[in-house]
Amino acid sequence: MTPAASGMTFMTVELPPDASVSRELDMAALGKEMASKVPGMMQALDPSRGVGMHRTDTIDFVTVVSGEVFLKLDDGAEVHLSAGDLVVQRGTWHAWRNRSSEPCILSAVMVSAKKS
Repeated sequence: MTPAASGMTFMTVELPPDASVSRELDMAALGKEMASKVPGMMQALDPSRGVGMHRTDTIDFVTVVSGEVFLKLDDGAEVHLSAGDLVVQRGTWHAWRNRSSEPCILSAVMVSAKKS
């Protein structure tokens, strides 16, 4: 959930392995679920940049609690992260990819920020 102006949000997210996610998703059902569980996230997505690419007007402090994940950046670079790693995102385009066979748990603090 993206925070209100001058606010912050804490969340935990479980990312299933990419291989377990159906490629034939019901996009209407997914949109409704995302809107109810993660308000504001659908507006942050840009499918033209790639699957799951999104950007929010926040500074995000993301910690990998368990498992492993790849952080895909807008320039195509990918960073492999594992339990204990911390990432700070500052309103940049990015996506999370779980190429392992186990779920990945992330915790995140999102702090509202204005683009300059």
